[in-house]
Amino acid sequence: MVEEKGAASASELEQTLDPNQTSIEATESTCNNNNAAESEKTLEFADELTEKGSLFLKESDFAEAVDCFSRALEIRVEHFGELASECVKAYYKYGSALLEKAQAEADPLGNNMPKKEAEAQQESSGKDIANGEYVVSSDPEKQESSSGGQEGSDGKEDGEDCQEDDLSDADADEDESDLDMAWKMLDIARAITDKHSTDTMEKVDILCALAEISLEREDIESSLSDYKKALSILERLVEPDSRHIAELNFRICICLETGCQTKEAIPYCQKAVLICKARMERLSNEVKGSSGSATSSAVSEKEAEIRTLSGLAEDLEKKASGA
Repeated sequence: MVEEKGAASASELEQTLDPNQTSIEATESTCNNNNAAESEKTLEFADELTEKGSLFLKESDFAEAVDCFSRALEIRVEHFGELASECVKAYYKYGSALLEKAQAEADPLGNNMPKKEAEAQQESSGKDIANGEYVVSSDPEKQESSSGGQEGSDGKEDGEDCQEDDLSDADADEDESDLDMAWKMLDIARAITDKHSTDTMEKVDILCALAEISLEREDIESSLSDYKKALSILERLVEPDSRHIAELNFRICICLETGCQTKEAIPYCQKAVLICKARMERLSNEVKGSSGSATSSAVSEKEAEIRTLSGLAEDLEKKASGA
């Protein structure tokens, strides 16, 4: 008992000698919290979020990617202002992630094609409806069981049908919201880059993303306009036989076909073929003429690109002949 009283007296004595100890500890805790909050507003943290968002995007975790890019953009806007050139990349990253998220949700099978083409494909194939998702099936028995299930569902109560309609409408609204937000972010990025007359790959990427959104909305005219602007800039930035030019010509071809302008699409497809063949020839000559000083990795990369271009050119030629 004497020892306990002594210990208590010592504790009381310490508090008497240092009455501000508790308040100091509380102040330190508050300071630490403030420092943590401040660190989450730094440009370094914005860069970390951008890196994380890119990783999530590679893993097709679009929701997490969108969240990271959104927070990174918010930080950069707070530092530089809404229309600062330092924010262009952040607007583009956020808008592109929203676009990919909307495409993934609208096309869970990963076909990634315009709505008209997707609808045509759906009409020509059997489908099961499982857990709210379309599943393409080539098994006749599964198709019969699916149709049987649909016949049996005719007896559902009206309330259940209404609930399903509400859910599908909500999903559609969410997809539209993602596309609308993607357009808004990318359009701001375009407005910022338009202030500068310099041609950059950044402008090309932004215009292509905007064109893709217009194609998703089946706004063929706007999509073609942005794609052609992007192609005009790209041709001034890269070599004439660049794969990027071939790919962009192919995108324009797809856009025209989606808009039922098949004849107009053929020249773009043919140009993409010519570019692929020209690049293949140049790379082949470089491989043949490479000296012993050339690294094996560099030669291997060129040979791999030749194989890729060969397959691409073959596919494009088939498309051009079948158009």
